[in-house]
Amino acid sequence: MTAFVNSRPHATILSLGAGICAHELDACQWFTVPFTLDCLDLNEQLLEQGRARAQARGVCLNPICQDANLMQLEPKRYDLILGHNCLHHFVELEHVFLQVSRSLKPDGRFFVLDVSARNRMVLWPEAAVVADALWQLLPPRLRRDLTAPEGSQPVRDMVPNVPAPEEAFECVRSQDILPLLRHFFPLEHLVPDFAFTRHFVENNFGPNYDLDDPEDRALLDLICDIDLALVNAGLLRPENFFAWTPRSELPAEDFQRAAEESHARSPEADEPQSLSPQAELAMLRREVQLLRWELDALRKSTSFRLGRYIVSKLEFLRPLLRRPRRP
Repeated sequence: MTAFVNSRPHATILSLGAGICAHELDACQWFTVPFTLDCLDLNEQLLEQGRARAQARGVCLNPICQDANLMQLEPKRYDLILGHNCLHHFVELEHVFLQVSRSLKPDGRFFVLDVSARNRMVLWPEAAVVADALWQLLPPRLRRDLTAPEGSQPVRDMVPNVPAPEEAFECVRSQDILPLLRHFFPLEHLVPDFAFTRHFVENNFGPNYDLDDPEDRALLDLICDIDLALVNAGLLRPENFFAWTPRSELPAEDFQRAAEESHARSPEADEPQSLSPQAELAMLRREVQLLRWELDALRKSTSFRLGRYIVSKLEFLRPLLRRPRRP
């Protein structure tokens, strides 16, 4: 990205969902040519903080207070558009991608670093199987939940996989981001990231590891290596990714059609209807039957066998991981 901007004096740059523009200003320090930076966000106060930070660094930042879901961008204005961990908060992805494509110059580029996890930031089913298989190998000291509401730091038997609150708009359509990018844009670079490792190292479990201990570091390296190997082999879907792409060559009708299809299958498209107790019971029975069918299918799936295979191959680690810690 830096080389791209530095090859274009007076480059025009737009960042979507920029907030206080922290990442954008960090990137600007590497630019050696004159440039114009526009930052778009729905929160005017955050943009004002970003403008003040930019002014302190001698950067001219133009804040744009708009809802990205409704934004109308000037055609063929930008050399570079940034989507840094913002797309997973947007509902109207098809509209966003259409506006991005229209607003890029013919030789412009779209930079994306974002989340592709299942909606509401939960594990994909196949990733959950493998993660739980590895989780069973960990000693209790590494499975202590340090942020549990119980306050007692309980030892978790399975990888916590709790969905984000709906009202937070966290990963509201994250699972659609990567498929839509692949459909609409001729990706030049796509770098997938981990599928489940974050669940082992986030605030609730990460501090359990002692990074000064070679054994803990080796274990973390092993978890990361297994994760990336399965993602790169196409067996697991990544939770994060980086992409770099020119503008789309598809007509606007393709974006609009995709948006209509998304709205048609969205559960929010229809108002919830009250059901009789008998109808609710029948629906519950169908859901239980579906859950049983999905569980049976998962047990027969490649990912389930893969998880069992990993456990069998890594059983030699169990005595090492469960032995007493060195003082």
